[in-house]
Amino acid sequence: MGNFIPATAVAATAPSSPSPPVHDRRELQAQLQIVIDGLKVTIVFNPVFTALFLPAFALSGSPFGPVPALNLWLAMGLQIFSAGMAFLIHRRYRQVEVEDVAQVEKFLVAGQVLFSSIWGIILFLFWLPGNPVNQIFLIMIMSLVSYAIVFARSVQIRLLLVAIMIQGGSLLLRLAISGDALASAMIPVILMYVLYLWLMG
Repeated sequence: MGNFIPATAVAATAPSSPSPPVHDRRELQAQLQIVIDGLKVTIVFNPVFTALFLPAFALSGSPFGPVPALNLWLAMGLQIFSAGMAFLIHRRYRQVEVEDVAQVEKFLVAGQVLFSSIWGIILFLFWLPGNPVNQIFLIMIMSLVSYAIVFARSVQIRLLLVAIMIQGGSLLLRLAISGDALASAMIPVILMYVLYLWLMG
């Protein structure tokens, strides 16, 4: 009769799923710490930059507007909310610990979805059909914000991918459904620009 081996002994000797190597977690920790530190720029840049270009869309005689006042106030409110969320994430995870990297990464991805989506919403709020000057100005703003994202998030590829997909996708969607000749002509240009940002990141 063969030797009987208890099931508990088999379970104890069975190989467990390997945890990520320590050096990988430390590398991720360093990447996330850079992003966390960079949130201080997001906290200031998003609402301040929006406030700076807001008058161009608000004045009745401006070639970029006028955009409805409700849309302007909504955009400013969204950016203040965005800055508040960035502040809370930065305050909670000011110092990233190795054991917290998975949780910090989830919060940062969720935060990036929010930050990029708000820029996409502002694009739709400020877009004026039949006004090519307004449209080119908005394309320039979105291109500038996306370019800044490459420098701020390129250290963490998942965050960069989220940002480019949402912001680039929002701009391409707005151009595709516009129906204006200028917007249609800009689609291949923006596609190439999005590809350029991804390769540069």
